[in-house]
Order: sequence, then C-alpha cells, then structure tokens
Amino acid sequence: MFFTVCPTGSNYRLVDGRCYYIENVKQSSYDTAQAGCSGKFPKGGRLFEPLSLEINEKVLIASREVISGNAWYYIGIKRGSSVSAFKFVSSGVTVPYAMPWHPSSPSTSDSIRCVYARSSDLIWDDSVSSLSWYAICESV
Repeated sequence: MFFTVCPTGSNYRLVDGRCYYIENVKQSSYDTAQAGCSGKFPKGGRLFEPLSLEINEKVLIASREVISGNAWYYIGIKRGSSVSAFKFVSSGVTVPYAMPWHPSSPSTSDSIRCVYARSSDLIWDDSVSSLSWYAICESV
C-alpha cells in the first residue's frame, strides 16, 4: 500500500508517493534493523527494497535530510551464498538491474551476504550481517 502522507515524525520522508523511515540510531545487526522496521508503519514495515536505481537514488538523497554526511544503511537485499544472486528479502526476486557497487564489491566470501547503501555517493557494498549501521524502512 502506498501512503499519500507519512506518519508524523522527523524521520519520515515521502518519496514518489511512498513513505520511508530513516533510522537515525545505528542498528547492531541486519536482524535488529529488520525487526525495528516492523513497528514504523501502521500495517508493518521492512527494510527498504529499492525496486529501481531511480528510487534507490531518490530515497538515499532524502535520507541526507535526516543524517548528513557519509551514512551507511541496511537495505532489504541479501544473498544466500557467495555464488547466489542478490535478492529482495521479502519476495526472493533477483535484483533486476546493475547494482551500483563500491569498487571493491561484491565480495566472493561466503560469509558476506548483506547489502548496505551509502547516502553520500549512492553506492552499495556487501558485508557480514553484524555491522553497526543505520536502516531505511518502508511500509509493507
């Protein structure tokens, strides 16, 4: 469901008719970030799953209004192993576009499964799921 207005609060941003919550407290793991998103919207939430590069860029740019500088965010994309495709967590659908990777990514290590997005330059990186990063949430 798409919102025409966001819930009240300084961390919510309306981007292209959809509401997002920009977490301004670092989360200790991917699972913690995902769990935190569930309570951010009336009908539940999840980590942001950028369905296109355009919406990825717009949401990351909007996140700069909440956290300025070089912030990394958990997003709702993972893979099962070093040889599997990166997929949207909620649907299991493979990301259908060329991902905007950091020059050193993606990793070939089997322990590297989570994807992070950086707001300053709109790039992604992958790493273990236990880093302390912010999160971007969207409604379900």
